Amino acid sequence: MRDSLSSSGPKAISAAAVAALVLIAVIATIEATALLALLASAFIVVICARLVVGCQQWWRGVQALIVVQVVTVAIYLAHYLVLPNVLGFTGPGALGTDDNFFYSQIAPHVPHDFPLRDDYFGVIYDFSKAHRLVLSVFIALFGTFHPLQVLIFNATGLALASVFVAALTQRLGFDERQQRLAFWLMLLCPFCLANGAVLLREGWLAACFAMTLFGCVRRQVLPLFIALAIAYVMRFESAVLLTGNVGLMLFFMVNSRLEETPSGPVYRLYFQAGRVAIQFAVVLLLIGVIVAVGPTLLPLIGKAALGRPEFVETFIRSVSEREGGTSTLYTISTLPLYASLPLGLLFFAGAPFLALNLIVIDGTFIPRYLLQNIFALEMIILMPYFLRGCLHALKERNALYVGLLAVFVVDTLLLSQFSLQIRHKVMIMPAFYLLCVIGTLYPDNRVARLTLLPAVFLILLSGTIMLSNLDVI
Repeated sequence: MRDSLSSSGPKAISAAAVAALVLIAVIATIEATALLALLASAFIVVICARLVVGCQQWWRGVQALIVVQVVTVAIYLAHYLVLPNVLGFTGPGALGTDDNFFYSQIAPHVPHDFPLRDDYFGVIYDFSKAHRLVLSVFIALFGTFHPLQVLIFNATGLALASVFVAALTQRLGFDERQQRLAFWLMLLCPFCLANGAVLLREGWLAACFAMTLFGCVRRQVLPLFIALAIAYVMRFESAVLLTGNVGLMLFFMVNSRLEETPSGPVYRLYFQAGRVAIQFAVVLLLIGVIVAVGPTLLPLIGKAALGRPEFVETFIRSVSEREGGTSTLYTISTLPLYASLPLGLLFFAGAPFLALNLIVIDGTFIPRYLLQNIFALEMIILMPYFLRGCLHALKERNALYVGLLAVFVVDTLLLSQFSLQIRHKVMIMPAFYLLCVIGTLYPDNRVARLTLLPAVFLILLSGTIMLSNLDVI
């Protein structure tokens, strides 16, 4: 496969060059020192594309960098024009998200009317510490700081996610057309851009998710080590989840054997009772160790409440009461386990839903809700392909495909129970798009028609949510 500068057409190269020049000019006009952040971001993406992923992906790294940074600057400007007092971040209360909180921990000081949490310095997150270190470089060099410096650097994670998705498609046996499709679907995902082009952790975690899958499929330790180390800094719970993903992928890869097919070598699932019994015993032993030492370790690392009942009882309920609606997530979380598990899984898998009433709140335009509504429309189109991909993975007994499906389902289930914030789904979007592309391989027209039913269901559910004034946070 050729995927370099020479394999791209002159129009694509010219478009990228023009976009890059416009991006540089706009950044220089707003805050010239932020160009150093752009340079650092470009260095990380290109080096990672060449050294970790492989030299074939470096041009896609450049494309990803330009697209993500253009969107980042556009969202910053939109926020700044709508709410100048929040410095280009999302805003207070129901208008915004946690980016205001993180910036208040990163910046040496903020304006007196900047929206803050009451306990914004109660716990300094590792994510904030890492970006504070980045900002300190600018302060040391230029004696000043600006939000765009950290926003541009933070968007690096989202660019890397698309690069690793492109690299995964090659290893999964996709042809050139399918590789391009997966790359651009991930890169232009409105949901990922809405939550990864602002000062949140989601873009980096999506990159770590794709990087762990890449490490498993390529059987390389370096990507796994880098991904888990970054994820630990970003969010401890996500690092635990990614560690579980590695184990799940390895389980399917170990229980497979290589077969030659007309389209190339494929790892087919091949279970042997004795081998599976040993693996099951090891898992039980690990669970026993975790249960035994859990009460001692969890308080030490401050993770004693995995279900985060304080989040359910305070944040979601308070937003619901303030907006005069009923939080669907809060309602599901209060149900008995036998009901909250399947309903939470289905709700989280289909979210975010169409909610046009959230694009403008109290007369204020909210860019990220516009992007999430665009994604809701995209989900209606892609859901049939996603389901076809799931069916194709099971039918073909392709160990890599089935492992990818298992990771997506297990992660969605766990996030729906322990996270309760829709934006955390960004992390697992690489698996969603890869399964959608696998769905394009499904030749059965009868099954293809049947998978259109979930799309109709999503349309009806979105309409019900909007008409019933339900919150979908």
